[in-house]
Amino acid sequence: MAAGMAPPVLEEVGTHFRVTLFAAREGGPSVDELDAAALDALHSTEGLTPSELAEAIGRTPRATRNRLRKLVERGLVVELGSGPNNPHRRYCVAEEPGRYGRQVR
Repeated sequence: MAAGMAPPVLEEVGTHFRVTLFAAREGGPSVDELDAAALDALHSTEGLTPSELAEAIGRTPRATRNRLRKLVERGLVVELGSGPNNPHRRYCVAEEPGRYGRQVR
């Protein structure tokens, strides 16, 4: 389908009609050129800080942190660190993309 979603399942159950809609996208999440560059940089290391990644992709640390947050939400990147204010927080590519992302219900 145009939105990347699986087609709905239409079923006749006795005297009722059931429509099942799926929230998960088919084919995995799509990435733009900058996301792809960030993922490539993260693949080649054991993890990078936002500042290190910003330098690698040519963006500001703030813009990179925003991009990383979205990649984490989508389950493509995993955060390594004890908390959000940990100065040693690193990011790496998720081994199973989508597994660690935020679940939408």
